[in-house]
Amino acid sequence: MHALLVLDLCEEHGINFILSHALYMKASEAAVLFIRNSDKAKRYVEKLQKRMNKPKALSALAHKLGRAAYFMLKDKRVFDEQRFLKG
Repeated sequence: MHALLVLDLCEEHGINFILSHALYMKASEAAVLFIRNSDKAKRYVEKLQKRMNKPKALSALAHKLGRAAYFMLKDKRVFDEQRFLKG
């Protein structure tokens, strides 16, 4: 059922479902690797977990990483961990 809703949403906005799913999976993987290698990221996720459960916190971090990657490419800027974890 969930996949059908996502597929309908992708079609409605003209987004390739397979591409969007692949990007989401890579963002999720990036979030796990980011947490594994950064104490600041671990603290950020722990802060998020006070408001939501762990899977949702990881998903929120993955979403934030995806947005950061988009704007890094768009604005031709390098990743700034301090600015990223500030919000």
